Amino acid sequence: MIQWEDRFRVGVDIIDIQHITLLSLYNRLQSSINGGECEEALRRTAKDLIDYAKKPLVEEETLLKRYSVTGLEEHLAEHQEFKDYVLGLYVQLSFADEYLLAGEVLEFLEKWLEEHIGQSDKTQAEQLRALGIR
Repeated sequence: MIQWEDRFRVGVDIIDIQHITLLSLYNRLQSSINGGECEEALRRTAKDLIDYAKKPLVEEETLLKRYSVTGLEEHLAEHQEFKDYVLGLYVQLSFADEYLLAGEVLEFLEKWLEEHIGQSDKTQAEQLRALGIR
């Protein structure tokens, strides 16, 4: 389980709320694996990650585009990698070993939390905060 900590906080409320949602998905999947409910949890997580890619990521992208932040293209490319991953995940559900795949999803989300949120999102959010966006 990963707890919400200041290291994940970017200081823009709408983005922080989205990140808390993503962290909750991670923790729910981890808890379900530990409880022996991997297959259903993995399917639910895949669906929720697709929903996350459709709404929260798009909302963040819209906000970043509205304020023309520096590094936008690279940031959008990272989001596209996330979207590609979760779409591929949905396909893998029908033939991959569920526990192996669940472990891969957890690793992907950990990396996303640490690298994308911990670095890229913080850089973008710093620009938004400088413009008075909280």
